Amino acid sequence: MPYFDYDYYSDSLYISKTKEKVKGSIRVGDFIMDISFDTRVIGLEILNASKNLGTTKKSLKNIKKAKIRTILKRDFFGVAYMVVGSKKPIKDSEIVLPLEKPIAQC
Repeated sequence: MPYFDYDYYSDSLYISKTKEKVKGSIRVGDFIMDISFDTRVIGLEILNASKNLGTTKKSLKNIKKAKIRTILKRDFFGVAYMVVGSKKPIKDSEIVLPLEKPIAQC
């Protein structure tokens, strides 16, 4: 079940797909991806969320929906995320990282 939480005082937003255990995390600037044991992004923390999402802290207090999905391609890995406020989408974007070794195609 998707879960999200915005902390007004630290201006951080956490979006999770599940309550699975985290194997590790990858930080890219103000974005921290939590990775599962089977290499899926199961959580995303956005620091300085109002700045990074281009909105106000007040808008982020009124989030109605937020979700993430893993992006895994032959040459890159990452997460797509969507945050919806009370009246309109706040942000729909993705973070991708190149892989050192391409994933073998089946």
